[in-house]
Amino acid sequence: PGLTGGEAMKPAPFTIDARQETKPGGLGVTVEGPKESKIDVKDNGDGTCGVTYFPEVPGDYKVNVTHADRPIPGSPYTAKIKPSSQAPVDEGMIAAQKKPQAASAPPGGPPKVKAYGPGLTGG
Repeated sequence: PGLTGGEAMKPAPFTIDARQETKPGGLGVTVEGPKESKIDVKDNGDGTCGVTYFPEVPGDYKVNVTHADRPIPGSPYTAKIKPSSQAPVDEGMIAAQKKPQAASAPPGGPPKVKAYGPGLTGG
């Protein structure tokens, strides 16, 4: 779950940690994939946010995390969402995911904002 992997039809959580960032700016999260995913963000009140998105179908999802409208280091993340016994496999959507995606974060994003969680090591 989260930033590098997960399973369709299951929550994919991760944490954004901005406690070391001294410059003002809002956090932003978007998830792009073969199907729109609901995103829940919870401000933990300590400089961190818990984020969970809910991928319904397998495929590659691009998770964008920004601070002050600039990508944080490592963003965008590519999460490989595996099929679930609960999720129907749509081969057309999976084939569409194999198209090359341009998008790499420009260098110099906010270095003191980071994202981490169980999804960082795969799902």
